[in-house]
Amino acid sequence: MNRTEEIIEQSYNLTKAGLDLPHVREVFKLARRLHNIHERQCNGYPDAKGNWDEAAQLKDEVLEGKIKAAIKAFLPSVEFQDDPRGAPLVIHERVSDSKGRIADREVGRVWG
Repeated sequence: MNRTEEIIEQSYNLTKAGLDLPHVREVFKLARRLHNIHERQCNGYPDAKGNWDEAAQLKDEVLEGKIKAAIKAFLPSVEFQDDPRGAPLVIHERVSDSKGRIADREVGRVWG
């Protein structure tokens, strides 16, 4: 699957989860930023001298919290993946079976 097909599939999954197109674009942008933060967390925060840059780490932690809160406002049933090797967002939808039991089912993953 090429990148265009992935974007189409992810957009479809987000619209299936109830988002309109402007919100889909915003979630893609936020997911991309979240993924970049996860990569930096994995690689560390060296300053110009090779020492740990605590200010940059704290800035990313605050930004990560804000991004997750914004995504939760759009998608209440979302799971966050902090591993930079995978998709940062896993979208779920609530479904009920014939006996009335409610469960979350994965709709798709968003890379951004």
